[in-house]
Amino acid sequence: MYYPAEFRTDMCATVSEAVVYVTGEIDLETSPVLHRTLLEALAGHPRRLEVDFTDVTFCDCSGLSTWPGPRHKRPGPPSPWSTWTHRT
Repeated sequence: MYYPAEFRTDMCATVSEAVVYVTGEIDLETSPVLHRTLLEALAGHPRRLEVDFTDVTFCDCSGLSTWPGPRHKRPGPPSPWSTWTHRT
């Protein structure tokens, strides 16, 4: 599968929190990568999850559906407090 060069996800995690940085366009082709990154971040059971969209240039409806909500089963404690960040 081809991903535009400008799309990237990076994660920084500690014991208590995880931050996922997203760069580029989130669409049908790239949203599965974002979804996997979010699940990876949640696997560490952080108390806080922040998703930084500062460098996102486009997001369609498939991008909005990537958030692992109640329909996505994952082991461990309830979902952490989360923040979606977009600085202008």
